[in-house]
Amino acid sequence: MTKINKASKITMHEAKELLSKNQEELDDLQRRTLEYLNTFSKLPPEKARSFVNRLVNEASLDEDVAIQLVNIYPGTAEEIRTYLVSWKKLVTTEALEKIYNILHKN
Repeated sequence: MTKINKASKITMHEAKELLSKNQEELDDLQRRTLEYLNTFSKLPPEKARSFVNRLVNEASLDEDVAIQLVNIYPGTAEEIRTYLVSWKKLVTTEALEKIYNILHKN
């Protein structure tokens, strides 16, 4: 496997891309992780990273929250609200719409 040079937070979509590049070198846990990611990861990694950056910069979300929102990719504004409440984040309707628009109306 590749030597680790630095640690950074990535989306599951980016993890899928990284694991896919080195499939021959994966151990059992990494193979199962890649199978999971193949099942649930639906966005291109570049688009996922773009969403994270926009959520951080335009919607003022923490990177951790933005990454998790992109990972679960909620389908409605109410799903976003429910998720943010679990992070103890209260958002206005305007902010909620901004987040929804970033994720779904590019």
